[in-house]
Amino acid sequence: MTTLIQFGTSGYRGILGESFTATHVNLISDAIAQWMHAHGLSRLFIGYDPRRGNSLDEASLVRSAASVLIAHGIDVMLSETPVPTPLVSWAVRYGGFHGGLIFTASHNPPEYNGIKFNPPPGGPAMTDVTSAIEALIGVGSPPSNRNLGPITTGSLLAPFGEYLRGYVRQLGYGEGGLPIIVDARHGTAGPLWRWIDGSGGVVIQDLLHGDMRSDFGGLEPNPTDPNVIDELGKIVRERGARFGVAHDPDTDRHAIVDNNGSPVSPEIISAIVLLDWVQSGVNCDGIVSTVASSGVARAMCDRLEKSYIETPVGFKYFTPHFESARSRLIGVESSGGLSVSDYLFEKCGFLPALLVAGVSIRKNMSISMLVEEVELIVGKRIFTEAKFSFDSSKRNDLMAQLRHLSALPGVPVASEVSRVDGTKWIYSDGSWILIRLSGTEPVGRIYCESFDDSTVRHWVRSALNWATQFE
Repeated sequence: MTTLIQFGTSGYRGILGESFTATHVNLISDAIAQWMHAHGLSRLFIGYDPRRGNSLDEASLVRSAASVLIAHGIDVMLSETPVPTPLVSWAVRYGGFHGGLIFTASHNPPEYNGIKFNPPPGGPAMTDVTSAIEALIGVGSPPSNRNLGPITTGSLLAPFGEYLRGYVRQLGYGEGGLPIIVDARHGTAGPLWRWIDGSGGVVIQDLLHGDMRSDFGGLEPNPTDPNVIDELGKIVRERGARFGVAHDPDTDRHAIVDNNGSPVSPEIISAIVLLDWVQSGVNCDGIVSTVASSGVARAMCDRLEKSYIETPVGFKYFTPHFESARSRLIGVESSGGLSVSDYLFEKCGFLPALLVAGVSIRKNMSISMLVEEVELIVGKRIFTEAKFSFDSSKRNDLMAQLRHLSALPGVPVASEVSRVDGTKWIYSDGSWILIRLSGTEPVGRIYCESFDDSTVRHWVRSALNWATQFE
């Protein structure tokens, strides 16, 4: 087998026509079908974002995957239009499907595409599942008969929208209508936001870039990009909206700016929601987050005497904690992902916007006031990220040094060192710095948080200087 296929933190991704072709798609689809049969699963929903190769056309990669799965005897429904990833997760957890396949490269540029597989109960496939699928790639003989007639198509937009709106209402939100700005960035967010408009506690003052385009209109697809956030903030200020939210192509991520146009991190959103739930009597166990997330969530849990759980980077690692939650558990990651255990086991870009709107209405406070309330309780923190490239031949040496490095040169000795995912140096005041490596490319990432900008800049600079030996 010469076609190398390795799943990353969230599925398989590659460049269209190079590392992501019909060959890759068919091999992965064949392996997923085998895995489903081995686990007694037979019904699958396929969704996709609007990038090139994702359509109902006969020659599309999406239809090619459907044909392979159907030839294996899998009962497939193919979405009529591009849809958000959380809709596919809903289809698995509540829509009667045994798995979901999503064609998306998330926040990557349009020349990329990818496949994510969500088995029951609807969250991203855990490592044991993706490893098993990798092991099945190229095993056996794929079915020869793939001319099986029409492929079943359908739309789940309305039932998913009803579910989302109903979930928000059961929490005591959804009344009133905050005027907001939504930037769909020519991804899948537009149709559902139009469906929600006027309900769920929000009125869309402006829907920017709401039509779906395969090239995303030349826009940056990552909503957490500083330039995207700055532009959204400017529009919110100019138009007097209560807040703004931007999304990536498959709408599992979000970026929110408050009424002043200032960014509000996902961790602060989780702290705002948790605080409101405690104050209003909504049951919640606490928050699960990753080693690369801001300490705001941990600090709020500590103050409210709620559980805080830390996992490796990747939303999939939240699933076992979601499954064991006594009431509900908020899951959040710094890259724009948020969900709640009794909602979906997959991150959803719509949910945090509706939750924070609900809190704002219930407390009669602007989003900036809600942020200030959180910062008065847990302190104001400075969080930043950086990355570096390294010589792939030096990966093992780099990993070995990270495993044994007690302190970074020029940085104080930490009170605690965690190696859950990479190496994280934690200080008694809640400051920390983390270095972790990508599993699929020769790139390292640095995450750092403290209470003043000069400390953060110094520590990140020290980490980057230390990493130069591996270039």
